[in-house]
Amino acid sequence: MCRTGLSVHHVGERFQHTGTTISSHFQKILSSLASPQFYSRWVKPPVVGSLVPKEIQRQPKWTPFFDSVLGAMDGTHINCCPSVADLQLARNRK
Repeated sequence: MCRTGLSVHHVGERFQHTGTTISSHFQKILSSLASPQFYSRWVKPPVVGSLVPKEIQRQPKWTPFFDSVLGAMDGTHINCCPSVADLQLARNRK
């Protein structure tokens, strides 16, 4: 699944449910997270040109890992490699 990289079958085996049940519930969760009600309230993309928070700047253990990060969701960086022409379009998009 998303975070673990496990298959639906593997997760179903772990929780003793069919792949159909796991997939159905997973889709419900994804739909909830992508719903306008949830997204507009909880997801706040950074403002272009915003500074890196001082808590990150002051921690040597977090640099250089966060130096060029544009955004994250729940601490998960989604790797994206757009062309130079599409770079601005891909900023903070899912």
